[in-house]
Amino acid sequence: MNRSVRITPVLVAALLAGLLVVLLAVGWFSQRQAEQVRADLSDQSTMAAQLTALQQAASKSGQDALGQAAQAALESLAPAAQDVTVTEYEPVEQQLQSTVSALLDLGFATQDAGDRARALTAVADMWQAARQDGLTTAAYPDALTDEVANISSYVCGDEELAAGAPDSSGSEQAVQPASLLPLQQSIYQLNYVSEVYAARAEQGYADVATQAGQLAAATTDMGHLAAPMLTCYGVFEAPAASYPIAEAADAPQQLTDFTAAIESNARAALADQTLATSADDIEALALILALDSQQLAS
Repeated sequence: MNRSVRITPVLVAALLAGLLVVLLAVGWFSQRQAEQVRADLSDQSTMAAQLTALQQAASKSGQDALGQAAQAALESLAPAAQDVTVTEYEPVEQQLQSTVSALLDLGFATQDAGDRARALTAVADMWQAARQDGLTTAAYPDALTDEVANISSYVCGDEELAAGAPDSSGSEQAVQPASLLPLQQSIYQLNYVSEVYAARAEQGYADVATQAGQLAAATTDMGHLAAPMLTCYGVFEAPAASYPIAEAADAPQQLTDFTAAIESNARAALADQTLATSADDIEALALILALDSQQLAS
């Protein structure tokens, strides 16, 4: 009996020591897991801070469309990333440029295709909202100026269009993102019907002839901008021989729909996860075309 009494404290101590080890291990694992989550969400946390600052600046100045766009972009982020506190922000015009610049830098630099799409799509949304609020009439953010110049004078180099995928021999093959093909075709179809309607001003299309002429010129420029880079990447697709022509009464709606299709397809290209995160020039082109289509629709 005495011996068992003496053993009991030893067993209790051993159990307590074991429990302590387990608790320490669980605590260490939880800490490591939390650190990993923070690391995984670091880009989204950066986006959240920028979007929150812009939202607060927009709210203070009464820019409703911009504030709503910033809130929508925030809600696209992981809930854990949204928990940020921002106490300082610039006047809304400056904060717009700062936020857009930060999102562009992150979108072009991140190695996560989902975060790339979130950042660059947010840029398109913020700029469209800023136009609606009358904050800017510029076609592109200041931070995108160099990209526009680069694409305008694009020369073939070392392009890596998509993430490498090993073939049966083990070597890497370029994956050609299908999203770039409908983007080109949507530009071509708007260009084609616009040229037809502009030429048929005296054949019943007078009401849309002026708008069609402007759209024809704009889409010609868009096609010329995109063609050299897409050719270098091996994904240039020539236009079809013809595209559907609407009756005069339906032509205005068709022009609206075809203009919207360009933006929709440009956004699809931005969200295409088969596109390599290193293909900054293609990402910039898709964003520029999305912004161009927004301006056409305004």
